[in-house]
Amino acid sequence: MRIFIKFVIYFIVSMLITGSFAVAPAIAQDESHTIDFIQMTDEKSGWILLGHRFFFSADAGVSWEERGPNLPAESGIHAVKFLSSDEGWVLWTTISVAGDPIYNLSHTVDQGFVWDTTVLSLFEPSESAAYLESASIDWLNSETGWIVIKQSGSSNFSNGTMFFTHDGGMTWNRKSIPVAGKAIFVNSDAGWLVGGPADNQIFYTKDSSQTWNEVTPNNDGDDPIVQLSLFLSKGGKSPTLLALHRERFDVYIGDDAGKFIFSDGLEIIHDGNVMISGFSNSETYFSFFTGSSQMIISDKGVIEKFQSAGDIFRKIIMLSMSSSSVGWGKTLESNCELISLGNDATNMECRAYEGLAITKDGGLHWEMLGLPTGQTGYIVTTKSSVVEKNPDVSGMDLTTNARVLIGQGFDKCEIPTLTQLQTWFINSPY
Repeated sequence: MRIFIKFVIYFIVSMLITGSFAVAPAIAQDESHTIDFIQMTDEKSGWILLGHRFFFSADAGVSWEERGPNLPAESGIHAVKFLSSDEGWVLWTTISVAGDPIYNLSHTVDQGFVWDTTVLSLFEPSESAAYLESASIDWLNSETGWIVIKQSGSSNFSNGTMFFTHDGGMTWNRKSIPVAGKAIFVNSDAGWLVGGPADNQIFYTKDSSQTWNEVTPNNDGDDPIVQLSLFLSKGGKSPTLLALHRERFDVYIGDDAGKFIFSDGLEIIHDGNVMISGFSNSETYFSFFTGSSQMIISDKGVIEKFQSAGDIFRKIIMLSMSSSSVGWGKTLESNCELISLGNDATNMECRAYEGLAITKDGGLHWEMLGLPTGQTGYIVTTKSSVVEKNPDVSGMDLTTNARVLIGQGFDKCEIPTLTQLQTWFINSPY
């Protein structure tokens, strides 16, 4: 049941994205794969992860060849990073007999034909920090890289650990961090960390993670930041920070002291939709809003707003741009159907449709690509659940402010702003 509830939540998010319960085209079903990772390394080459299988394309997704590391079926893949079409890393875990996670790092330098795997000794046995909720990995070059492990726990906390290497992953040094999140470094000493319980805080270090200072811009008042995305162009020295507020979208440029200087902004209505950002190898950055045709492009800190044509764009939930023109996007749409089984029993059958699209004009137009599984359109996953007997609501008074909702549901918890807390304190009956 818990697995199905997670699946239903996945569908609800998808329906919020597509804005409807529209029925997707009938396509062959494949329950063993989902699109978990995409990265275009240049305008012709890129990688995609389906379940535990990595595929490489040398023609922008027209054809595919499987070239991934041979991972155990029970392993969990947590982070993937390619510096180029040739060189990449995969961070994955298995579980020991004692129940501890075993961290492994697979590395290729020849487009995935050969992978070398190293077992990483990151934590002590049974150490609570080793049990991860998520992880990220990034590399400055072939020798210098870092891993951030977010510890499993409540959504109200963001505890994590960073590990740094200067010898290509042979040895790793443990670092303390103020929050778990995504880190970007411009050299071995200076870097930024975006994270926190609400993923809206940013910290700066200039001494290789010995000390951290918060440098979050304009995160107070009645329009707080709800999402941050931090990017650094290839070979760049100053990162670009994209900040989504409830009613604004702002762009900041990092300075030599690690702080962020406002560059440009605009008022925007995004209906609480998630900002999906991607970047090219230049100083051009893209921001999308799920379920919307709005597209914001920041070029060297200057904002331009566009409307993307067609229906594909509204379904994109993952983005990888290789240049200011060419990029891939993962699409998602879904539908659920209630089927009566008689005797007041109902079957809810839900289907998710995942696909891969490409743009060649900076996101204005998109077209669907074929997938490595041989399918021409989508990967389809189906789940169903039977409600044994619908509750009797005939005796309930529904003339007041009451509604009957039957089926699965979920709630969202988030940390309130100071303004929200003050409003609650003033108006609360307690």
